[in-house]
Amino acid sequence: MSVDIIANTRGKSIALLYPQTPDGHLWLSAHVDRENSYQPWWPVVLVESRYINNVIDGMIDSGLLVEVT
Repeated sequence: MSVDIIANTRGKSIALLYPQTPDGHLWLSAHVDRENSYQPWWPVVLVESRYINNVIDGMIDSGLLVEVT
């Protein structure tokens, strides 16, 4: 199986989600509002660190394979 999303959680205030597969990209497109949130590096997604665990749990619950670095 291929990793769908790489989650870089090393930052203190911001985590980055890097889609690696079409499924990962589709999940981010369906769950992240690009128009009403600050996403300057789309398709790389910025997430506040306080929310990243919930986001990762949601991706895993949806069947995605997530690699956390």
